[in-house]
Amino acid sequence: MQVVREISYSSTGVTVKTEDNSTYQADYVMVSASLGVLQSDLIQFKPQLPVSFYVQMSLHVQHILFQI
Repeated sequence: MQVVREISYSSTGVTVKTEDNSTYQADYVMVSASLGVLQSDLIQFKPQLPVSFYVQMSLHVQHILFQI
């Protein structure tokens, strides 16, 4: 298992860097991380994720919590 520290993305693909400085390239990646991890900058996104992404995630989490 690798700990991801950086995800660089563009229209041509994605590069993922891990804690041990390994790099992986792909056309796409799927990220499954909690909102807290995304907000903590444990994983750096280049370019940085837009603020609207965090707003949407926050609203989605609130919606789930209110349904419980």
